[in-house]
Amino acid sequence: MIYKTETHLHTKESQTSIRQKSSAEEIVNLYKEKGYNTIIVTDHYTREKLDGISINNWDSKIEQLLTGYKTAKQFGDALELNILFGIELTLLETGSDYLIYGVTEEFLKKHSHLYDLKFEELVNLCTEHKLLIVQAHPFRDDIILAPLEHHIPIEAYNGCHSETSRNDKAIEYAKIHNLIGTSGSDFHHINDTARGGIITKEEIKNIEDYIKNIKNNTFTIITCEEVSKWKDY
Repeated sequence: MIYKTETHLHTKESQTSIRQKSSAEEIVNLYKEKGYNTIIVTDHYTREKLDGISINNWDSKIEQLLTGYKTAKQFGDALELNILFGIELTLLETGSDYLIYGVTEEFLKKHSHLYDLKFEELVNLCTEHKLLIVQAHPFRDDIILAPLEHHIPIEAYNGCHSETSRNDKAIEYAKIHNLIGTSGSDFHHINDTARGGIITKEEIKNIEDYIKNIKNNTFTIITCEEVSKWKDY
């Protein structure tokens, strides 16, 4: 048996963009219908986004950020769909985006303004707290590739239909430099449903399961066309 996990997804409840039109409840139902077992909600964590939340208290801002995840989890639990949590962090230093897995509400309240970190500081923080960092859509315009010396995974396939992610270049880059390459739909709209993710032989029930599978390369990526064969697992 195989299990499908969405790794990159945004909810209407936690976003301010007009692109975002699907609620957490709609998203859960869509992915359940598509046969996914797990989805990871990775709403945007940016200075613009956090500043746009009209609350001065940082803890309250984080609680607002988690609204989409918590709403999705409520509906997911009812449908026996695993709902996990991560963030998509945009660093002010480079404007590049990173998917961070393993963060908790408590961590985000304690470690504020993560977007102010330098890349090296982010890597050190993730290492210290055993978080997984993945560079999102690394070949979009204006994205700066992470230094190869850190050998961090990249999102080799991004399924967002409204962006030019140059997945062919990302996949080739991962192959040439022996990087772990993940996949995610980057869901913002119904047209992005199930256009990415990973397949594993065991069900991913918690974020630790996900991190273990990525670090151990025990997965296959999903594209919007078919399961990719470029990885030798």
